[in-house]
Amino acid sequence: LRNGEHLIALVKRLAIQRYLDGVGSRRFVAPMARAAVAAGADGIMVEIHPDPSKALSDGPQSLTFEAFGLLMNRCRIIATTIGRRLGKSE
Repeated sequence: LRNGEHLIALVKRLAIQRYLDGVGSRRFVAPMARAAVAAGADGIMVEIHPDPSKALSDGPQSLTFEAFGLLMNRCRIIATTIGRRLGKSE
């Protein structure tokens, strides 16, 4: 990745990993999210769309629902391995 294309924010032990729109490619989203979970991030933000090619914005870096489900399964394995767990949104 080029310098400045990703951001890891840390606020009083709360870490949220966010890829910036400049990444522009969904192929980077899953590896960055998995790395963030492995590093102890408390959350990740990704964009999902049922058909990214038809998304009105951010389609190139959006995941399909299926890809998002796979990502969450893999993140859950990583989190469990490091003694953490993924929560569910309310």
